[in-house]
Amino acid sequence: MLVAQELLDRGETPDGSAPGVRRLLAEGLAQHIELLRRDGTLLARAGAGPSWCRYQNGPWPTPHDPIVDFTTCPPGYAWLDAFARRASEQVLTHRRRELVVGHADWYAGNCAVADGKLVATFDWELIADAEAVVAGFAASSYASSSSSGGGLSTPEETLEFLRDYEVARGRPFDGAEQRTAAAAAAWIVAFNARWETAMRPGLQDGATTALLRERSHDHLALTW
Repeated sequence: MLVAQELLDRGETPDGSAPGVRRLLAEGLAQHIELLRRDGTLLARAGAGPSWCRYQNGPWPTPHDPIVDFTTCPPGYAWLDAFARRASEQVLTHRRRELVVGHADWYAGNCAVADGKLVATFDWELIADAEAVVAGFAASSYASSSSSGGGLSTPEETLEFLRDYEVARGRPFDGAEQRTAAAAAAWIVAFNARWETAMRPGLQDGATTALLRERSHDHLALTW
């Protein structure tokens, strides 16, 4: 394996909630997926991706960090397990068989922007899945950043990102792809809520859990 590195001395973490930056991130993801299509060996090498992408055996995968326990449902949070299972089942029901490879953690905190252009993406962990799944994962958390303070997406923010992504790729998602992307985004929000709940035993809902408790139906029912 040959690795080439180059010092990047420009660019900063963007505010992913800004409409212009949101479009940059959506366009960048579409271009990124198209570039990776050219290497036919990546599908087998990427596989199912890191734990936060493994919705297939819903509701939860084995976490990537043993600091949390997903095996026991905290009292009062059975609804969260049930929601994640519904999201997983919706993805599995509607996703396409054709797979693409994409960045499994595409969000503002892993990107750099300079002079109005996306100049770098970091922390590459690849996933092979349907394009609508990869786009939905990014739509769920594109604005997140430790510096800009963006959090997990509301249904409206998910929709805005996916519409920008459709424009960037040059064709709209059909009905099945919309259902897939919406459910993939919902599952990522649920995963983060479950992580948040495990880190806050006995406390009130954190921000992501509260969002999902209030808007769970809207997340899964998202179409456009």
